Amino acid sequence: SSGINAEYGGGLLFTYGPYVVDGVISPESNVEFHNSLKSRNPLWGLRDIRFLKKISREHGLKLEMVVDMPSNNKTLVFRRLPPSSESDKLALSLYNGNGLN
Repeated sequence: SSGINAEYGGGLLFTYGPYVVDGVISPESNVEFHNSLKSRNPLWGLRDIRFLKKISREHGLKLEMVVDMPSNNKTLVFRRLPPSSESDKLALSLYNGNGLN
C-alpha cells in the first residue's frame, strides 16, 4: 500500500505515464516504448487501463478519474474503497496497529 493512505474511503493513489486504452497503444512512440520494455523483460510493458481498473477493485481501490496529460501520458486517480466486510475491517484495524482489544 505504498503511495496510498491506509484509511479506507479517503486514500488516493495517483499514477502517471503511458497506458494502453481498450487494447490500443498510441501513438507510435508508445508502441515503440512498449516493445522496448517487452524486449528487456516479457513481464514488462504498458498496461491496459481496463485491466488496472479490474485489478484495482480486487485490491480495494476504485479508478476515479483518467486525465489526459502532455506527451501522450495519462494520470490515473484511484480511491480506496470502504471496507466491504467484517474481515476487511479487522484486517484494516490490524494493519493500522489497533490490534484486538
